[in-house]
Amino acid sequence: MPGESHRRERGGGDRSHPASVSGLARSRLPLGGAGRFLLVTLIGAIGAGCRGAPEATPGNGTPEDQAAGSADDVVTDAAADSLRLDLDVPARVTAGDPVPMTLRVENVAERPVDLYLTGRTIAFDLIVEDEAGTVVWRRLHDQVVEQILRVEQLASGDTLVLEDTWNQRSNDGAPVAPGGYTVRAEVLTEDEPLVAGPEPLRIVGG
Repeated sequence: MPGESHRRERGGGDRSHPASVSGLARSRLPLGGAGRFLLVTLIGAIGAGCRGAPEATPGNGTPEDQAAGSADDVVTDAAADSLRLDLDVPARVTAGDPVPMTLRVENVAERPVDLYLTGRTIAFDLIVEDEAGTVVWRRLHDQVVEQILRVEQLASGDTLVLEDTWNQRSNDGAPVAPGGYTVRAEVLTEDEPLVAGPEPLRIVGG
């Protein structure tokens, strides 16, 4: 499989998650003074939650209503309106020059989303077609994608960035001719792939 290159870009949205004792340990919260008080308070809150659902009281609604009201805080699967995909390729390159390609998957929802992706590393494809619509190069050509499901969580406003470079050679290894091309990108998931493009690309003689 081609070498994977991906990174995260943090957005300006709220990236808070439900507090937990293990989460506090990983973040190395100081346990002196206010830190110890906060940890004790959280442990007490967690213990209270384990004692059962609260009874309905006037003004608070039924336990079912309270559960429904907290649903917006639950991480959900990525929906079509939760993500924005942008494929960045140069509009014009000189024959023989490397062609950088960058795919950005941004969470535009107001809460975290889970991406259920395929492969031990993130499996994403880049497809280059000529003006006749013939595929001349695919990033995953002749590659075996391991059927392993991995979960990538994107906080609100965060972006998953996937990058690779095309050497202007076809999957047969021959240099492609100058001319017009289009580029598409696909991120493999447990269901239908996430698709971006097509974006135009013109190769001019060197």
